[in-house]
Amino acid sequence: MNAVKEFKGSYVKLFSNALHNGFHTTIWKYLRSLEDKTKIHLSDELLTEYGNNIAAETELNRETRAHVNTAALNEADAKRDKAMSYLFNVIEAAKEAVVPDIQAGGMALSVVILPYKGIQQLAYKEESAAIDGCLQDIRKPENSPYVLSLNLGAALSAADEANQEYKDLEQERRDDKRAKKLEPAKVVRPRTDANFKRICDLIYASQLLNLLIDQIRIGWLREESLLLRNIQLRINGPVEGLGHLAPHAEAQICHRKQAVLPVQPLIDMEHIQVL
Repeated sequence: MNAVKEFKGSYVKLFSNALHNGFHTTIWKYLRSLEDKTKIHLSDELLTEYGNNIAAETELNRETRAHVNTAALNEADAKRDKAMSYLFNVIEAAKEAVVPDIQAGGMALSVVILPYKGIQQLAYKEESAAIDGCLQDIRKPENSPYVLSLNLGAALSAADEANQEYKDLEQERRDDKRAKKLEPAKVVRPRTDANFKRICDLIYASQLLNLLIDQIRIGWLREESLLLRNIQLRINGPVEGLGHLAPHAEAQICHRKQAVLPVQPLIDMEHIQVL
């Protein structure tokens, strides 16, 4: 029996939105180009549903790239990163101060900011929450003397304003998406992946069906030939030129062989590569 090609585990779920959309678009275009989709039992309904989900992803990616406040968001993010870096640097530098009160403030506040080191590298929404938490911790009543000794009031306000500016712009973009009634990627992507898995299952099952038909056909002809040979031997004995089959027996076998429809080959599985 010929080997059956399988679809191994996929990392599609780990792709970025753009890469995820590009991968499925390539697969969908290839499947749509097939002249006979019945070979893999792919219905027009499933292919259409797959295409609609891919189109929804494409629209989401287009909105993300083209949104008018994307540049403003990036600017606000850089602004808050700079403000937080300045705040952290002042506190760390104060630890080496020669003035006792400033040094004490640096030592105390460095402990407060320790869990927040590196928040500038967090995902945007996570960074917003982390900055809020950091500023709230620094502003706790017990830290007021240290904030005063390091003169951090203006730096805290600048970081707070930059973070709030970013959150306002992000909220504006979310409201825009709701107005356009676009589903989020976390809803659309699983549907696209489910369509793809269903198609892979159909292709795999079609291979098994094709091999099964081949094996049944071979076994059917073999057993039928043996049966006719035994019948002929009982009636007429061996016939020269046919081994043990009479001419009419050979004609029956040939007729039956022609009646068995050939199995059409499946699509070239090498064209579909699952990462």
